[in-house]
Amino acid sequence: MLSRAISYIQKFFHKKSRLKKDYDENEDTVSERNDQNRKHEILNVILDAAKKEFEIKWNSSKSNDTDTFQLCNFEIIKTLSRTNIGHVVLARNISTEKNSLYAVKVIIKNLAVLRNRISSVICENKILRATNFPFIINYKFSFKDNANLYLGMEFIAGGDLFTHLRKAGKFDEAQIKFYAAQIILSLEYLHFIGIIHRDIKPENVMIDQYGYLKIIDFNLAKYVGHNTTTTKCGTRVYMAPELLSLERISYSFNVDWWSLGVLIYEMSVGKVPFEASNSFELLYKINMYEIQYPVDMNEHIKELIKKLLQPKINERLADAYSVKNEPFFDDTDWLKVYYKSVQPPFVPFVKSNQDTSNFDSISEHRITEQSFNMFEKEFEEF
Repeated sequence: MLSRAISYIQKFFHKKSRLKKDYDENEDTVSERNDQNRKHEILNVILDAAKKEFEIKWNSSKSNDTDTFQLCNFEIIKTLSRTNIGHVVLARNISTEKNSLYAVKVIIKNLAVLRNRISSVICENKILRATNFPFIINYKFSFKDNANLYLGMEFIAGGDLFTHLRKAGKFDEAQIKFYAAQIILSLEYLHFIGIIHRDIKPENVMIDQYGYLKIIDFNLAKYVGHNTTTTKCGTRVYMAPELLSLERISYSFNVDWWSLGVLIYEMSVGKVPFEASNSFELLYKINMYEIQYPVDMNEHIKELIKKLLQPKINERLADAYSVKNEPFFDDTDWLKVYYKSVQPPFVPFVKSNQDTSNFDSISEHRITEQSFNMFEKEFEEF
């Protein structure tokens, strides 16, 4: 199975390379003819190949990197953020000559068990191993010891979208369109391979040193394939009404499009459209109050937000094709965005590959160890 996966992945990257070359060679002609069908066809081919790659990885056994690393192979440089079951650190691999840097999510086994997060932790690791997309964080390795689980990813030095939005107050139209386009392509990919993210928000979107995005944190993500689910989870102000309801409502990818609508509104205005101290109050406001739009807001952005933030599922924009064809994106070249050929409207200041100035300063957290293997059976599949 592993040799078959490697062979297919090599063919996949060769196919992507040929498509990129074909696009570059014919870009002027395509632009002159305004051949959107051709570009749509190329993106569909990319998605089809990416889905096959995902399915091979998803159905294969755990990768060979598991347990080949140990904590002693890394120098912990800084704590980057905290989670409710651990923290994320910047770490340098000192066991190789390259001294590579990684963002390592440290998951405390005891907390994961206490907060009933065993399945979500295992699922996040599996999803990150199997996904491969330009705007999704790159998985690097995972390992575990007696006390903790470790999930290694590429380090994105530019910081998260939330930090930059907080500094700017709100984004201009060019930034909103540029960031939204990458998230839309990412959701199109995730939904095409059968995954709901369920926690799209500014804190879970990083900006790299070149100005492009990376979606992170798949702790609430779920593989559903063509099915639906009823599990209620997410960050309250970004949760769709069907997730806030007391009723047990089946849902699928539509909840991610609601979250995108909230995010686009937040990037445009500087705050979320609805705020409340609890889920019941938030659901009431969504159903009873009209969203307030600034008088000078771009009409196309307003219409897009209205269509994404429809409380009734059957009235909401619910697929990437519909969202991409909204007037706000009329001048968006989706292939150029995918191939990162668009000049980013903003590039964060990054002094070096280990610069952490774009992250909030938080107290350092010491990684604890145990003399015996805690919850070995529960995390056997990690």
